Amino acid sequence: MNMNLERKMKNEESKRFSELLLVSSFAILMVVGLILGFIIALRPQKSEMEKRELTKFPSFSAAEFADGEYTSGIGTWYADTYPGREMFIQAAQGLKLLYGIQRDAVQNVGNGDDIPDIPVIPTEPVPSSSETKTPSSEAPTETEPETSTETEPSTEPPQTTEPETIDGNEIAKMNPQEAGDVNVKDLAGYCVYGFNLSAADRYCEAVASLQSLLADRNVQFYEIMVPNNSAILLDDATKQAWSLSDERKVIQYYYGKTRSLAPAVHTVDVFDTLLAHKNEYVYFRTDHHWTQLGAYYAYQEFCKAAGFTANPISAYASDVSPTFLGSYVNTNGYKQLEANPDSITYYYPLSTNDIRFWDEEQNTFRNGKAIRNLKDYHPRYGYMGYIYGDHAISYMNNPTLKNGRRCLVVKESFGNCFVPFLIDHYEEVVIVDYRYTSDRIVKAALEENVTDVVFLSNLEAVSDNSVMNVLYDRCR
Repeated sequence: MNMNLERKMKNEESKRFSELLLVSSFAILMVVGLILGFIIALRPQKSEMEKRELTKFPSFSAAEFADGEYTSGIGTWYADTYPGREMFIQAAQGLKLLYGIQRDAVQNVGNGDDIPDIPVIPTEPVPSSSETKTPSSEAPTETEPETSTETEPSTEPPQTTEPETIDGNEIAKMNPQEAGDVNVKDLAGYCVYGFNLSAADRYCEAVASLQSLLADRNVQFYEIMVPNNSAILLDDATKQAWSLSDERKVIQYYYGKTRSLAPAVHTVDVFDTLLAHKNEYVYFRTDHHWTQLGAYYAYQEFCKAAGFTANPISAYASDVSPTFLGSYVNTNGYKQLEANPDSITYYYPLSTNDIRFWDEEQNTFRNGKAIRNLKDYHPRYGYMGYIYGDHAISYMNNPTLKNGRRCLVVKESFGNCFVPFLIDHYEEVVIVDYRYTSDRIVKAALEENVTDVVFLSNLEAVSDNSVMNVLYDRCR
């Protein structure tokens, strides 16, 4: 009896010790976590997964301290910038996958600004050159070359004598493509878009500003706004449930605002064209970009506006990478989309596949191929097969054409698979990514004596105020 009592007491003592050890360990972890959480140097400033700037530590003011906003701001900062936050988010998403593949994941809503009627009066003047000549509102027509320089459509990818200078190791250094808020429906990712009025106005002011700087040179301007996949592919009930902004109306606002500031700009509608082809493979499932087929349909509409005859899709040699896992998987962390991967098709230009681009890491120009099949690399890099991804400035020169037309494309990453279609119609195509260049864009336009300027942007990509302020600054 005494032995049983003694054994029981030892078991209870052991149990109490285990509980004390567990509580103490948890308390130590909490204290260490709290200390780490307040070490500013360890806290991230940007979310690579969400591609946004994280909450900044609030500036102190007596008024905000008195009404509680200051302490509330510290709480938001603490939660938003906690060290290892993205690791915990990804771990939580991985844990969800243990319950099986989730075909739907709805975590975000749009909640964008109200879309004003168009046109609107600008709230502040846009810089303009004095005594400028307004270019004709008629689109120019393609001129015949002095000698016969047109080539028959090629059935093979163009071959050049210039060697490929970029190896696979450098691809791994490239940043993944950016994406905004995402929901998943039927194992496909969709952009959750909310209209940002101030960013939209800034974008239109940037287009108008650059146009005013080149007005006396009679440069033709074209604006192409690309809708998100959700606007084209989702049904109306889902769009309403997710509180998505009406992207048709948003694009009409962009075009109306731009033309109210710069009537000479040609606006190119691609919304209805993409909608007409929604049952084709015009957007990826695992990535926020359109496919090159979607870009081709936009190219057809551009040709109508610019006076060109679009090449038929059958004229292009093409290549396919069978597996592509884009930004929704690698940046936003929706690993369930790996069960429904994309393929990616590359269409080679007819005239030349050579490109020269500014390598920011090497601080020099590099030569390469505008279209490359990256099927032998990790599936995340597939979209990098278009013009080597995003760089401050790139050049393509067409050796087969002498028509006096040179084009400057101002773009973000949606322009990457669109640009290769243009080179067959121009002597030169200059590509500027306004997110990476530090130069005024007018500099490139003047140096290359461009005749055409194309602004091509996706709606989500131009929804950030700070980025649009950068674009406006580059266009002044």
